[in-house]
Amino acid sequence: MCREKTNKIYLIFFVILIVLVSMTIIGNIFVIIIISFTSKLRQNTTYVTLLSLAVVDFLVGCITMPYNIKRMYNNRLFCLSKAACKIILIMEPFLSIASMNHLFSIAVERFLSLKIPFQFKLSVSSALFYTWLLSLWVYAFLWSFLGMFRWNKTETFPIEIRGNVTTYLSAIYNSKYHICTRDNKPFFTTVYIVCFCLPMILMGYIYYFVYKTTSRHIRQMSKLELGQLKLRINRSKLRQQKLFTSVFIVFLVYVTCWLPTFVIVILSFYYQRLLYNFENKEPLFYEILVNTTDVILPPLNSAVNPFIYVISNRKFKNSALSFLNKKFFNRNKVKSSTAPTTISKYPL
Repeated sequence: MCREKTNKIYLIFFVILIVLVSMTIIGNIFVIIIISFTSKLRQNTTYVTLLSLAVVDFLVGCITMPYNIKRMYNNRLFCLSKAACKIILIMEPFLSIASMNHLFSIAVERFLSLKIPFQFKLSVSSALFYTWLLSLWVYAFLWSFLGMFRWNKTETFPIEIRGNVTTYLSAIYNSKYHICTRDNKPFFTTVYIVCFCLPMILMGYIYYFVYKTTSRHIRQMSKLELGQLKLRINRSKLRQQKLFTSVFIVFLVYVTCWLPTFVIVILSFYYQRLLYNFENKEPLFYEILVNTTDVILPPLNSAVNPFIYVISNRKFKNSALSFLNKKFFNRNKVKSSTAPTTISKYPL
């Protein structure tokens, strides 16, 4: 079955994924290089977190997206080894949760920097920040590790697919039917609620609070008549607002790309009859919908993040232009700071 000719609809998704994987790898390598080699950006906790997020997106482009490309080429069949099946079953939830963790961390940082600015600045050291950043990865891996074990009390797949051996592991690999999946509905339901839905709700509130607070500060500063001091304060607030805008766009794109996927997965868990009826009535549209939410929208999030930074974040854009001018055009239009790389809590 793996040698059959690729269906036309799968071939379309195959081509789209090839474009996305190129954008993802090149774009996120660019972000990693710019932030890593720009001291001003490395001194800022938000940009360091965005650097870590770019590493997550880069891994998506190197691991999960090529897997989906192979799957589309083989008409959604799994035509790889058992070891590859185990790797992809671990890495997919790990990278998805890690991405959400980073976005939530940035939102919390914005919230604390406005809610308790002085306490936050004094309490967050470089060591504490990097420990926190490491914990985002560890937390995601722990969830992925827990997903390796079956949370179901009874098997939901028939014997001819899962085999006649009862195991505590959730992975199901069947070379005959070319299947690689997990029998773990309770786990995925828990993950979607704890690691995605709750953080999304909290982030929505946080960004609303940040927007209201930043707008109020700017209005208050605009009433001051302190000459040069007023100008400096306004510029500082404007930079904060611009960084908030770019980070909020990253969050909005994440919700747009992942929320439809969550909805389809939950429907497949608890409302299978609804999807089954829809598939019978509109088979082509159903195929497009399922493949779009499964293999296009999630990696699209990783592909567009670098372009969001370039388009909506002037500080990153200027740093990128400065780096390119110095490395490739032997120009130095914008001088980079040579200050020591101590972590700053504010995007100034």
